[in-house]
Amino acid sequence: MTQSAQTLAHAAPDWSAMIDEVRCPLCDYNLYSLQEPRCPECGYRFDWADLLSADRRAHPYLFEHHPERKIWSYFKTFLGGLRPGRFWQSLKPSQPSRPRRLAVYAVLTICLIVTVPLASFARYAVETVRENLRQKAAVMRYFQDPNHAYTKYIVTAHGSTQAYLAKQHQPPFSIAMLRRLVSEYTGNWGHVRVLFAILAWPWLTFGALMIFRWSMRRAKVRTVHVLRCALYCCDAGVWLGVGAAFLVPALVANLDWGRYIGFHDRAVAAILFAAGTTWRLWAAYRHYLQFDRPAATAAASQVVVTLFVWVLLYTVISPFPFM
Repeated sequence: MTQSAQTLAHAAPDWSAMIDEVRCPLCDYNLYSLQEPRCPECGYRFDWADLLSADRRAHPYLFEHHPERKIWSYFKTFLGGLRPGRFWQSLKPSQPSRPRRLAVYAVLTICLIVTVPLASFARYAVETVRENLRQKAAVMRYFQDPNHAYTKYIVTAHGSTQAYLAKQHQPPFSIAMLRRLVSEYTGNWGHVRVLFAILAWPWLTFGALMIFRWSMRRAKVRTVHVLRCALYCCDAGVWLGVGAAFLVPALVANLDWGRYIGFHDRAVAAILFAAGTTWRLWAAYRHYLQFDRPAATAAASQVVVTLFVWVLLYTVISPFPFM
């Protein structure tokens, strides 16, 4: 930005010629007669050009602002959030929020998140098929000797070794193996609990952020801005869920991360979700809401969410106490 452009951005308007009210985009305070580009009510710093120029009120690609390019703007927003620092520096409170479009974005993201169990099922299928092939190879070594006691037992119990293999060790790409995988996977209520936790994470985050209600009252930050931060910071549930499906089991098994939390994959996954969301919330509260302690606010909210999710995963949602 050139020196003249910077001067224009920070120059106060000629209030005697102003017809429309100029309000703080963060707290809706009337900025009439103000010279410094800083709201005296909430402390938000801005550029006058962002508030006065209609050209700056539309984000370049945000889904809320581009209903004419729905698919392009959705995926651009979805991918843009992977670089939270740049994303939240480009999005400003002066670019008005459209709650209906924000709700549509949340619904579309939920539809994507529902695909996360497919990644978990793929990991489960690969591990099950691999173990099935290993056990089949071990059994086949016994079957090479028809007089082996184990071979005779199998023949007696199942009629033939082929019948036993067809029942216990289905071919990897057979319909029988697929039915077995689906039956075993869907019978585990733990996957349902994890999916519920992923879907609830943005709303739990929003609720946790509103716990800091005293700070919100003092700053008078409008609720829609907090909701915006929660939804855009938690839309990475797809990436985190897919990553957790493949990464968490290895961490629990190889690094023994689950020793003090019950050896449950879902408990470790919650920690990873909290860490990823904390990073993104920190960027939002630093650049967008301009809070004094963005890291502490983000971390505290995710501690609350993680503890609440653990309660849900271990007690409330479980239909059986041992699952």
